[in-house]
Amino acid sequence: MLEKLMAEDAEAGRPLLAALCVGRLRHDLPAPGFFMTSEALGRFAGAPERPVARDFHARELAQVFDFYRQFHSG
Repeated sequence: MLEKLMAEDAEAGRPLLAALCVGRLRHDLPAPGFFMTSEALGRFAGAPERPVARDFHARELAQVFDFYRQFHSG
């Protein structure tokens, strides 16, 4: 389900809303599948356990908040 949402977001040029799905056991990072799907969509290159993944996630999360904030700013 999240993979489908990610594909739809990527196709529409939106930030990946699935970035909101993080796990406490993963230290507030998404599961490895998020990074693998992001890579398949051409949005990320690297290993899910590397610092580059944390950086990518932080950027994607900021973009999600910025993008969706416009709908609540009136």
